[in-house]
Amino acid sequence: MTHVAETEEIDVVVEKAEKGQSSLRTSGDRFAYWLSQITSPYIVGFGLFGYVSLSTAPTVADGFRWLVVIGVGLAVPYGYMWWGVKKGKWTDIHVSRRSQRVVPLLIGLFALAGMLAALLGLSASRSLVATLAAVIISFSLATVITQAAKYKISLHVNSAAGTITVLCLLAGPLWLALAPLVVLVAWARWKLEAHSPLQAVYGAALAVAVDIATFWLFGLR
Repeated sequence: MTHVAETEEIDVVVEKAEKGQSSLRTSGDRFAYWLSQITSPYIVGFGLFGYVSLSTAPTVADGFRWLVVIGVGLAVPYGYMWWGVKKGKWTDIHVSRRSQRVVPLLIGLFALAGMLAALLGLSASRSLVATLAAVIISFSLATVITQAAKYKISLHVNSAAGTITVLCLLAGPLWLALAPLVVLVAWARWKLEAHSPLQAVYGAALAVAVDIATFWLFGLR
C-alpha cells in the first residue's frame, strides 16, 4: 500500500482531520488519534524542557522562571496554529498537509529563537541551552527537508526520539527503556496515514544525530 503521506493529493489523514473523529472507524484508529494528540511536539517538548529546567537550575525559583519563558514560547506557535485551524487556514492542529506547513514552521522557529534569547538573558543552564539549541537545529533541518526536498519528516517521532536522547545524555542510559514509545508514536502516525515508516525513521535519526552532535559541541558529552 502506498502511504498517502508520500502523495499529498490523496492525503487521507487530511480527510480524517476535516471530518473529525467520526472518520476513525476502528479502535486502532482512535487509539492512534489520541496518542498523536498526547505526543504532540508541543506537549512532549514542554515536558522535556520542564525536566531539564528544574533538574539543572541552581534554585527552584530559577527553574520556574526558565519554565515560564518556555511555556510562553511554546504557547505562541501553538496558539497561532489553533487560530489557523479555526479560521480554516490549515486542516488540523498538526498541519498534516505539507503545502500548509511553511508558515507554521517558520512561526515555530521564530518562537524557539525568542525562547533561546530570553533564556540566555536569564543565564539558563548550559544543559537547557544545549537542549533548546538541539531542538532549533533539528526543527530547522526538518523544515528545510519538508519544504525544499518536499519530504514530510515526522515531527512527532522527531520530538519523541529527541526527548529520549536528551534524557539519556543528561541522566544516563536507563532512559533507553522508553525507546519502545518512539516506535509506538511512529506506528500511530503510520496508522493515521500521516507519515510513511521511512519518514518516521528519518525523523528519529535526525533527532538522535543532532542531539548527540549538539551536546558534544557544548562540551556536555
